[in-house]
Formats: sequence, structure tokens, C-alpha cells
Amino acid sequence: MGGRHGEGGESAQAKVREKYRQLKKALQAEFKALCAAARDGRPPRPEQVESFLALAEMAAADESSVSGAGLETYRVANREFLEDCRAVRAARRDPGALAAVLERLERRKAECHATFK
Repeated sequence: MGGRHGEGGESAQAKVREKYRQLKKALQAEFKALCAAARDGRPPRPEQVESFLALAEMAAADESSVSGAGLETYRVANREFLEDCRAVRAARRDPGALAAVLERLERRKAECHATFK
């Protein structure tokens, strides 16, 4: 009986990890679309920006991969991440400002992944 409970827990954890992985893939796809718009010197479509922000908020809300002493650092990093994500909305019509925000997000992603992977 104990084995089944453990297996179910592992299966549930695997489902949570897979759901988060899919969320990150969708977020990355939206980020690439924003980068392409900036590279082309055109503003991204409003629905692209809003989709990116919604996905970013979902990703930042997920704390399932971190616990203990690293959790507060993770929360701070997520708050900073969301600030930059929201800056995309403000910079949307200015290709230079948008490119700068996207570069900041790219650096933040690299730093976060180096810290929390």
C-alpha cells in the first residue's frame, strides 16, 4: 500500500513539473516573438504583450521548485522579473526602449537559471 501512495505522489509531482515546463516553453515562445518585433523595429501586437505578461505572472507565482533558505531569494528575483516584464508594456511603442527591457530580461533569465537550476 505504501508503494502505491509514493508512486501517486511521484506521478503528481511529475505532472506539476511537466505543466511548469510547458508554461516555460510558452513564455519563451512569447519572449522570442517580442524580441523579433524589437529586432524588426516594430511594436509587438498588444495581445502578444498581454499574453507574455499573463504567462510571466503564472511562472513567477510558481514556487514549487524552491524551498527553504532559497525561497526568499527566489521571491525577490521573481518580483524583479515581473517589474521588467511589466516594463515591456510601457516600452511597447518604442523599439529602443523595448530592446533594452528585453535585454534586461534576457540577463535576468540567465542569472536566475544560474542561481536556481
